[in-house]
Amino acid sequence: MSTRRIVTGHDAHGRAVFAADDSCDPLTFTIFDPFAFTKLWSGDVVPSFPNDGTQPGGHSFFPPPGGIRFFKMTVPPDSGRKFTPEQRLAGYTESESLVPGLATHMERNNPGLHTSDSIDFGYVIEGEIWLELDGGVQKRLSAGDTFVQSATRHAWRNKTNKPCTMLFVIVGVSRSPQGISLVKRPADQLAPQSAGDA
Repeated sequence: MSTRRIVTGHDAHGRAVFAADDSCDPLTFTIFDPFAFTKLWSGDVVPSFPNDGTQPGGHSFFPPPGGIRFFKMTVPPDSGRKFTPEQRLAGYTESESLVPGLATHMERNNPGLHTSDSIDFGYVIEGEIWLELDGGVQKRLSAGDTFVQSATRHAWRNKTNKPCTMLFVIVGVSRSPQGISLVKRPADQLAPQSAGDA
């Protein structure tokens, strides 16, 4: 389902104008269906104004320090979704072609877990989702809940039988070590996963 997007900007005299009133179509995944990603806005540098409202664009899923991403994401239910290693690899390959940079942050030995160099602001539009951190500690979020995810190692777990849709704004930050380096760490150096629910 397309999402309407209205963008404002400035004309040559600095007056506020509508720069765009259009629709953004979701990218859907065949392997991890009904996972869907709708890019609403992106930029890799801190914006300056006035400007004409043109989208600066971004080169990867996660922004560099000072960059921003604005998107909607639908996460399918986890229940009954068992993937073979070949299917999971195909899913990561498809993900990398549709949203470059997302799959490379995912831990291969801990599906779903990843660490980004960003602070993520989010709102649950529809459904329920569990935010998992180190040690398997989890918090349930429902429609209307918000979150601020501070460059921590995490995963999104949909334990229901319905998709969950969330709205995100993520801002690139400096992080040490970088999140991508954690993907390559040996499994015994990562926090153990255990059941946890709140």
